[in-house]
Amino acid sequence: MELRGRRFAFLGLLLFSARPALAVAPEPFAREDWVISVEPMRLDDWGVNHWGVTNFDLTYRAIQRGKHHLETKYVDNWRFGSETGGVRGVALRSGSTLLDFALFVGPQNFAHAMGHDSRARELSRDYPGSHGRVSRRFTSVLPVWFGGKELGTTEKVTTSNGADLSTLTNSTLWEMQNQFAYFHGKRIMAEERANSTQLANLIFNRLLMLQPDWKEPDQVCATARLAGGTTPFQCRGGSGGAEDWSNYVIDLNTGRYGVANTSDYRIKIADLKRANRLQFLDPVFLVSAYRYGADYIGHGRNASRIPMIPLPGTQVSYLPGLRVDLSPFGIEYIQDNYFRYKRTLVNAFWTRGDNRYEKRLGAGLDVDNLPLWGGVTAGVFGQLYKQPLVSRIVDRTPLSATEVGVLHNVWHYGASLRVPLRTFGPPADPKQVILTLKAGRKNTGWIPGEYIKGNTYLETGLGVRL
Repeated sequence: MELRGRRFAFLGLLLFSARPALAVAPEPFAREDWVISVEPMRLDDWGVNHWGVTNFDLTYRAIQRGKHHLETKYVDNWRFGSETGGVRGVALRSGSTLLDFALFVGPQNFAHAMGHDSRARELSRDYPGSHGRVSRRFTSVLPVWFGGKELGTTEKVTTSNGADLSTLTNSTLWEMQNQFAYFHGKRIMAEERANSTQLANLIFNRLLMLQPDWKEPDQVCATARLAGGTTPFQCRGGSGGAEDWSNYVIDLNTGRYGVANTSDYRIKIADLKRANRLQFLDPVFLVSAYRYGADYIGHGRNASRIPMIPLPGTQVSYLPGLRVDLSPFGIEYIQDNYFRYKRTLVNAFWTRGDNRYEKRLGAGLDVDNLPLWGGVTAGVFGQLYKQPLVSRIVDRTPLSATEVGVLHNVWHYGASLRVPLRTFGPPADPKQVILTLKAGRKNTGWIPGEYIKGNTYLETGLGVRL
């Protein structure tokens, strides 16, 4: 409750910083894609970057859009006729956003269904013997709106948990929130206009990462953790992911690298705390928060756009971005560089690890909305990392001296298509029935939001643009 209270306080401060302005009629909602996708080759894993970012928040998005549609239609977005509503309008639109946030962090069950549980399902399939029986029920990944619930404790029991398995399980919560925000940001930046609700959801995913409570593990905590018993109460922290981050520090330093004394740890809670704070300096988040506050809270507008820096003499605009992730090897810093030309968005990014134990480096290219023919658009992506082996999934021994620093290339590439099957409605702003296809290939290794084990995958989806 304390963590949620601080998140609400942070969000409230952001929203009430917006100032009311001269009245403008509420804009219509921008068209946006609503797609349900499946992975025919991996129907029981429901990974974050696949089924997760496409499907999981569909129910919430529909309820959120319906709520805002009613507010637009019947109360003029709380603007009271020709005026913005002054302080009352700002207060009511802020209250509406706080209600959205309450629905977002509560009934969706993000933290487990798309965090810990998705990793448990993946590891139990790809690394037999790492877990006991993990349920493949579809309801285990549904929002609780429709009967969804997290996996039970007995379904996630690890039977042979190496340090990498444990760090992956603990850090997927952080990873999932980063990836959801990343995909939200790309969708918004690639559009001419995006709905204020889309900006709000990007902001909400970032706020879910706000962690004010931290617990530095001591020797008693580390010993209890590695012995496989119940973690002592004093080691758990008070709220949010406090216990997860403490366990991550123990599993990484002692479990993977064999550092016995907590005083000798090279990666500590202070490092995670700094990384968590740095994430809130992400320019995409800051610009989105500013535009949401100015456009929706201050003006009562339904649509907005993330502004980017125009490059002189071109039709290209630019915006930097920042992501800070947790890997099985330590903290990873990802610096994004977004370039937009009309509706085509290119992200050229590079990554670097903290290198406290082992060096890591990587780069990638992510292109969305390349126009082809007849309204068909394509995307291409590729990533290459130089990183250590994820070798402690079922092996419970720390790395030996000869294993530390052994690096390999981890690659991931693929392409996607978005195909309009039928167009209807106003010619200037048509509605569509759409088909989506995505195929990729990666080898074994850690890439944010992707399956650890190497595989070829296919994802197909059907939806509407409304």
